Amino acid sequence: MKFETIEDVYETNDRVRQKLKELLSETSDEQCYQRPEEGKWSIAEIVEHLQMVEHSMVRICAKLLKKAKANGNLNDGNVTFSRIFTERGDEIARMKVEAPEFVRPGGQKSVAESLSAMDEAREMGRELKELFERYNGNIYKFRHPYFGELSAIEWLGLIGSHEMRHIRQIKNILKAAGAGATSSR
Repeated sequence: MKFETIEDVYETNDRVRQKLKELLSETSDEQCYQRPEEGKWSIAEIVEHLQMVEHSMVRICAKLLKKAKANGNLNDGNVTFSRIFTERGDEIARMKVEAPEFVRPGGQKSVAESLSAMDEAREMGRELKELFERYNGNIYKFRHPYFGELSAIEWLGLIGSHEMRHIRQIKNILKAAGAGATSSR
């Protein structure tokens, strides 16, 4: 995906979030809390994972932008995703990836609670928009377990692509269950 501006990244992330909310609104409680098979996450656990990850990604973005601000690294207007980031993203999209322990769901939250926490994280991320627009989010990096060193801009873009990956997973769970998304919420 090609982004011209920080606003493009934010808008894409918001469109992906809307897709997730629409999908979940068409999914019954029974479907949300039923495990597709032993050892696999339920839809509710996937959503809990998403909120944990987004909180972590927003904190990482804030840390990297704070460093750019402290060093006076002004934004040059570029929204850059490295070739390695793009290639690794394509590669990871086709493989099963094990979530690090600190972002594995505990099954403690309802879908509504997780969505609410995701909305809070999204608002925290929106508060960073001005920093992204003013300071260079391409310079400083923080290591991702699968992608390697990522810039703040790459972390911001990863929020939406990570969520999209799990939307596909949820759709596959629903399809495998043979029920599709039935409305009972």
